[in-house]
Amino acid sequence: MRQSGKIRVVSRLLIVACSLSVLAVAVLAQQPPGATQPRTSTTPSAAANEPQQVVIEREPLLLKPAETYHVPLKLVPAKSVDMAARFNGVVNAILIKRGEVARSQAEVIRLDAQERQLEMDRAKAAYQAAKLEQESAEQGTAREIATAKLDVAKADLDLAEFRLNQCNLRAPFDGVIQEVHAVEGEFIQTGQPLATLVDKSTMMVQVPIDRLKTKEGDTIQLQIEGKVATAKIEGILPLTEPFEPLRELFQSIATGIAVLDNGAGQWESGQTVQTSLIPRSPVTEIPNIALVNGADGTRRVRVIRDGFVREVPVELLGAVGEERTIVTGAFGTSDELIVRSSEELKDGTQVVPRTELAADGPASSNSTSPRPATLPRVTPPPPK
Repeated sequence: MRQSGKIRVVSRLLIVACSLSVLAVAVLAQQPPGATQPRTSTTPSAAANEPQQVVIEREPLLLKPAETYHVPLKLVPAKSVDMAARFNGVVNAILIKRGEVARSQAEVIRLDAQERQLEMDRAKAAYQAAKLEQESAEQGTAREIATAKLDVAKADLDLAEFRLNQCNLRAPFDGVIQEVHAVEGEFIQTGQPLATLVDKSTMMVQVPIDRLKTKEGDTIQLQIEGKVATAKIEGILPLTEPFEPLRELFQSIATGIAVLDNGAGQWESGQTVQTSLIPRSPVTEIPNIALVNGADGTRRVRVIRDGFVREVPVELLGAVGEERTIVTGAFGTSDELIVRSSEELKDGTQVVPRTELAADGPASSNSTSPRPATLPRVTPPPPK
């Protein structure tokens, strides 16, 4: 528009067009006075497609990649133990193999017991000798000394029996042998893990939780390899080291111990777990006023992407004061956030800056007068 020979420039005004043909009409409509005007339809449909001016407040998106916050999660048995060697020796036999069930006190691995058996035999003989000596001893001091020797022999016998039993590694509870870490004939050392026993009836995973929303005893939803699972928070810990990068996304974040009932055996150790508090898409901070509700009830924002309006579903993370929120969504590196606009902008609407449209006009190169198309106009999308 021209007023008093001066051009009024309105910043941040964009032209919204639904098709190239409408854009052409918009260009021709801005020809200077005296130029040949094309014939245009005055039907209601043509009038509805006329470009209109829209004021769009927008801001760049400062994106952080999801990899910044990625932490791999997996299910593990809530009850697990490494069965370790109690002395140096040689593996004699593996009685329960990997993947097999082990009942409580069942013998899993047997170590070579020849030396321990000889110690046991010697202790038995010494005990028998002490017993005979005690029985034949006269009353008085000799009898007391013989009785003391018998007690020592009995203790040595008990110790030899205990050491012999240590050659057999037994399951401390009902479970499954998840892994065997040795082979028959292998020399092993004290403390070396020989087998891993797990109780798969209950599974667990450590996950980040929002302390303001989740308390001990609450249930949460997890994604386990495409399936939805309900887990109970049985404990809340201070934020553990793997989750430290998430601290900047939430006001109050902690580590929760999530436990799942696996009595039906539907879950396996090592299955991948996903939670909404670990972003899988780029993360950014936006003003709350930019959030809109989608038709499906999801929260969304509108962006300008390659000249088109796009609605992007987002997940809300932490609040930044009262007016801004951290969100994650499928944003592109060139996206511009639409904070608000003077007219409703539907998904798929084409957006063109007014200055670009004016530069493409037929009078832009020949006329020496100021460009008449410096004010943006909006073309609403055609009715469906």
